[in-house]
Order: sequence, then C-alpha cells, then structure tokens
Amino acid sequence: LLSNSVIDLNRSFTLFVWLRPTGLTSSTSYSFFNQGTSSTTRQKLWIGIRNTGTFALAFWNDDTDSIPYTITSLNNIWTHLTFVYNKENNRLRQIYKDGILIGSGNAGGDTNFALNSFSIANGFVGQMDDMRIYYRALTQMRSRQLLSIP
Repeated sequence: LLSNSVIDLNRSFTLFVWLRPTGLTSSTSYSFFNQGTSSTTRQKLWIGIRNTGTFALAFWNDDTDSIPYTITSLNNIWTHLTFVYNKENNRLRQIYKDGILIGSGNAGGDTNFALNSFSIANGFVGQMDDMRIYYRALTQMRSRQLLSIP
C-alpha cells in the first residue's frame, strides 16, 4: 500500500504509532517516520527518538522535542506516541506519550517536504504497530478517545 502512495504532510497532520523498542541505546537516534531528502530548514521531516532520550517532531533545523527520558528505560515497553502538526493554529506541534502532552512548540515557517520520498522505521529496532496518519490535527481529547484512555 505505502509503496504506491503519496503522503503529503505539508499540511496539518497527526501521526499515531504504537512502539515497543528493544535495542535503544544512548549512542544512536532512531526514526519512526521520515519524509524529504533536503538538508534545508523545514524541507525534511524526521519523527523519532534522539540519543538524548527526547522524542522529536523535527522539520530540519526547526524542531520540537519532548521532555527527556532515560533512553534504555523505554526498551521492551509498549508505548503509544502521537505527533501533531497544526498548520492552521500558528504551526503548532505537539508530542503525546500514552495520551499525555510531553512536548510542544511552533514551527518557524511553512514546510516543503518532498512528496516522493518517505521511510518508516529507518534504523529502529523493535516492534511498531497500528501506525496511522490523519490529514488533520487531532485534539488531545480525540486522540485519547481513539486510544480509549479516560
């Protein structure tokens, strides 16, 4: 399905994913989703976990990171992550872990990600399940409803 799809994230979007990492170390950053190939500000999307233990919704040199976690403490635990970009609301980016807001910030300008280049789980070691991409910014309440978290 994805090999023939065009995913346009130059708009508001929400990315959901369940993760169970098994090999996180503090020497490597791991991506869950990438789009674009340029090394120009806001032309490459990188969603993942940095070697510092922060989850990132990064627009290449214009990033939003979460609070830090001890990276190895995330191994072998199922975690739900939600990454939200709300272009219409002052380019607001939000990161949720298990339904709780752990990072937010505004992008400095509009994005220009290449539509024909994306990858999933590049370098990630572990399991991923139920990855969803919505072409709209979901609210925290709606995200929690989809997870059935009170």
